[in-house]
Amino acid sequence: MRLAVPFDPETGMLTPNLGDAENVRIYTEDDTVVFADDVESPAGGELNMIQFLADNDVQIVLCGELSEEGRDAMFERRMAVLPGLMGPADELVIALLENRLRFGGADEGGCGCGCSCGDDCGGGCGDGGEGGCGCSCGC
Repeated sequence: MRLAVPFDPETGMLTPNLGDAENVRIYTEDDTVVFADDVESPAGGELNMIQFLADNDVQIVLCGELSEEGRDAMFERRMAVLPGLMGPADELVIALLENRLRFGGADEGGCGCGCSCGDDCGGGCGDGGEGGCGCSCGC
């Protein structure tokens, strides 16, 4: 399985907007081993990025903002997309692979921001302090 996350190489954080990402980390899962390659993103916005990921056999994309046109383009290419996330790219992928990536609103026990820190976001998820993951989910 191949997954991709647009990210900032200086911070390791997921880039909020897929079309604005200058870099993407492509993860390849082989049984229990995960390999990651950092590549420069193509210029030209969201649709060029989606085509680039499809050309690189990416099956799942974790991202922040994604337009309806972008979702349709991924659907046409048979790619799964998990939008609305934020946080450290590596931690998000690990959380997904360990089946603990959370979605949903605060009434469901999550903050709704895709934070994978395991906190309910009431304990300082955004500050990286005690109990917080530093993902700045802003819940």
